[in-house]
Amino acid sequence: MTPRFARFGLFISSIALLVSLLSQPATAQDTTVHHGDSYTRITRLFVNLTGDPKITRHLYAFLQLELEDVGIEVVESESRADAELDGNLVRKIRAGELNVGVLHLEVASGNDTKQWDDCGATANGIGNDLFNTSAGDVAASLRDKYPNAAKILIDPASDLSASEIFGASFESFLRKSKFELVKGAPFDLRVKVRLEIQKVKIDQDDLLWDLDVRMRDGNLVYSEKGSTPITATASTIPTLCGGSLHDLSWLSGRQDQVFELARSTAKSLTQNNAQVKR
Repeated sequence: MTPRFARFGLFISSIALLVSLLSQPATAQDTTVHHGDSYTRITRLFVNLTGDPKITRHLYAFLQLELEDVGIEVVESESRADAELDGNLVRKIRAGELNVGVLHLEVASGNDTKQWDDCGATANGIGNDLFNTSAGDVAASLRDKYPNAAKILIDPASDLSASEIFGASFESFLRKSKFELVKGAPFDLRVKVRLEIQKVKIDQDDLLWDLDVRMRDGNLVYSEKGSTPITATASTIPTLCGGSLHDLSWLSGRQDQVFELARSTAKSLTQNNAQVKR
């Protein structure tokens, strides 16, 4: 096998092994990057990684590929290196929480009253509106279920407090669905909506990293410290709207965080070398 094809095979195999670990984009990431002021050209780098064996092995492989592309050789001996990269990458399980949006609807038409539930979004952290697309969906569903209804009353007992977007847009979507909104009788439909946010406990698997590159004299070139979710498991799956909790790999914000670390390191060292006067 030629060197070029060997490198390509290493890259593809590394990607394949990482897919199950880092499979979907992260919704929460915390990264701190610092660039030193020691602008000395780096052409040979010694890499010393500790921590999770699989992650460090793949980061090392990715670093070799990325650094070679920018003219920096990864060497096996400190004595041959211009600088040293020291890094620690670990996985840590911690308790977390997800918010699951649930819509409860009650629709009265004449003497008939029907109830059903629908699902909003699932998200971690605060500041996410779990019902930002639900108003249009509910209005379309009402029109589909009651094609001959014309006048509609939104029950004053409705609770839309869990979503500013739903509360602000629901009436507009009802009008777009050819309903006439009324404040009292007579009406064809009386709709009561209650928006609920369920709290679900999870065990979250995080990737934590701490990298720094220093010249042989100890001067800092580049450092990066951060964390991001890889995946998680829910301790219990709620009966309503629990479908999104069976596979939580979507919590990861990047498909290949380890590859992104190699890329950001290569970029920073390239920037360092660009500062060196020729």
